Amino acid sequence: MTFEDVLREQDSADGRVCGIRGRLQDGQPVQFEARVVVGADGTHSPLARAVGARELVRHGKDEGSYNVYAYFSGLPVDAVEFHSRPERMAYAWHTHHGQTLVGMILPGRSPRVPLAEVEAMFMGELATHAPSLAERVRSAQRESDWTAASVGSHCREASGAGWALVGDAGVTVDPITAAGITLALRDAELLSGLLHEGLRQEGLLGQRTLDAALADFGPQRDVVSRPLHQFAQDMAQLQVPPTEMVNVFMALAGNQAQIDRYFGVFGQTVTPAEFFDPANLQAILSGAAAASADPV
Repeated sequence: MTFEDVLREQDSADGRVCGIRGRLQDGQPVQFEARVVVGADGTHSPLARAVGARELVRHGKDEGSYNVYAYFSGLPVDAVEFHSRPERMAYAWHTHHGQTLVGMILPGRSPRVPLAEVEAMFMGELATHAPSLAERVRSAQRESDWTAASVGSHCREASGAGWALVGDAGVTVDPITAAGITLALRDAELLSGLLHEGLRQEGLLGQRTLDAALADFGPQRDVVSRPLHQFAQDMAQLQVPPTEMVNVFMALAGNQAQIDRYFGVFGQTVTPAEFFDPANLQAILSGAAAASADPV
């Protein structure tokens, strides 16, 4: 079915959404009524347009990361490889059918090259910033076309009367942290719990309406999603970290608990605010200083 528009209650003051209408593959019009319409229809969400969901934050393609990648066979890698340099990040890891994904992330403001020149550009960049990986890539077999792309990011209004957005429809995150699918699943779980509770309360106790449950979704989503959205956007700049942060990263060596917390930011088990809290950063530095002062 092709979505065309939402249905709205004619007698409601806020034009509450009560279903959708569209067309089947053969062109036949069809419509479905629903208590709540959930849009999980991607970053260009037709549902978001239909309900007029406001954009709370938007970043254009040139403000994020620019990814160039392809899949290779016969390419040995040691688990997951990252080679981070100022304004560049090369990566490689095994995927499916014996293939390895290899890519390079550049700032979105980087000049684009014609598709026919992407491989030469990529291999030149890789040889400069990760020569050991470049040598292995040259000996491997490319199994896919090159993909070179950048995406804008946004955080939209999460819900309204009779509707809600999840996944990229609600929050599109720059892919540099690979956090988008985790955010999507977490937001979907949050919304389903709120809807379940709203329906239960409405049906059994009459104390909580469905609209009240929907109204809670945005604030609860944004406590986690918006900081992670901004964290990814900041990382996408690929700028040289300030000296203070370089010192912190150096102090992480050997501190497995804090290393786990840092990668927990990407896995969304630790918030950016928790890890980058000045008290936590000072604890990392103090721990490294104490360890270096201990006699061998």
